Amino acid sequence: MILKKTLLYKITNNLIRKFIKDIKKKKNIKYIKKINIKYLNILKIYYIFIKKINCIDKKKKINLLISIIKNKIKNIFYKLKNNIIKIENKKNININIKSPSIKNIIGSLHPINIIIKKIKYFFYKKNYILFNTNEIENYIYNFDLLNIPIDHISRNKNNTFWINKNYLLRTHTSNSQIRYLNINKNNNIPIKIFSYGKVYRNDNKDKTHLQMFHQLDVFNINKDINIKNLMETIYEFIYYIFNKKMKLKIRNSYFPFTEPSFEIDIFFNNKWIELLGCGLIHSNIIKNTNLKNKKEIGGFAFGVGIERLLMIKYNIKDVKNIYYNDIRFINKFKNS
Repeated sequence: MILKKTLLYKITNNLIRKFIKDIKKKKNIKYIKKINIKYLNILKIYYIFIKKINCIDKKKKINLLISIIKNKIKNIFYKLKNNIIKIENKKNININIKSPSIKNIIGSLHPINIIIKKIKYFFYKKNYILFNTNEIENYIYNFDLLNIPIDHISRNKNNTFWINKNYLLRTHTSNSQIRYLNINKNNNIPIKIFSYGKVYRNDNKDKTHLQMFHQLDVFNINKDINIKNLMETIYEFIYYIFNKKMKLKIRNSYFPFTEPSFEIDIFFNNKWIELLGCGLIHSNIIKNTNLKNKKEIGGFAFGVGIERLLMIKYNIKDVKNIYYNDIRFINKFKNS
């Protein structure tokens, strides 16, 4: 060992022995920390001594010896500290083998999926086909082919999440209409399609609005489709979802893709709430498809926010609660 026979070596060796003796007196974290700091401070005195040595070689050897001693002190401290922690942890473990086991938390369907399941069941029974399509959409399918004019507010960057000049996060699930009618070349009527999925709008967040939500879109194309067919389907759908008759109000409205257009309000918590938009499919949209005999056919369409249905059905005050992943909230819907 370097400087084995020197006085400094003997002093440092004695220091280690004394440190071991002192630190083992009490098996207590607070106490051993105090002893560790005390002896590390003693070593600092040796560094002061090194500065006064002129011989560089001797200075290096002494510095190395002190570093070795310092590391030994630290290693002894951490080893003892870990042993004390292990012993304390064992003491704190109080296992009663007779106590009942913890009940496993069993997962359940998310409330959004519960509503979607009901939606699918209703429209499958009505012989509708499910057709879901892109969330990242070309502006042509999201706007142009749905008769939405170039100066419409929904095209604005403040209202829509644009990815680049051609692609955006879809603002509605109505893009499925044009996608389906253009992908399927042999579009024999009747055509009954429903689609659902996430849509994105740059809205201000509040208790009833989020920038991402789920939407249902339904359309039916056939000969002699009229407003009566539309309203019968909507009334039947609403009755099925809420499992009771609901007070509804029809208002005239405007949507670029339907003509005439309507909005349906529902009476809930002593006030009228906007529920869905609907209407007869605009003739320009029929023209933008591969359908035959375009002048002889028409159709109806309606769209509704799935979160809106969920909030009304279960009287949810804040839409954000749906997405907090709180198991206590989700478990409320287990038997739905």
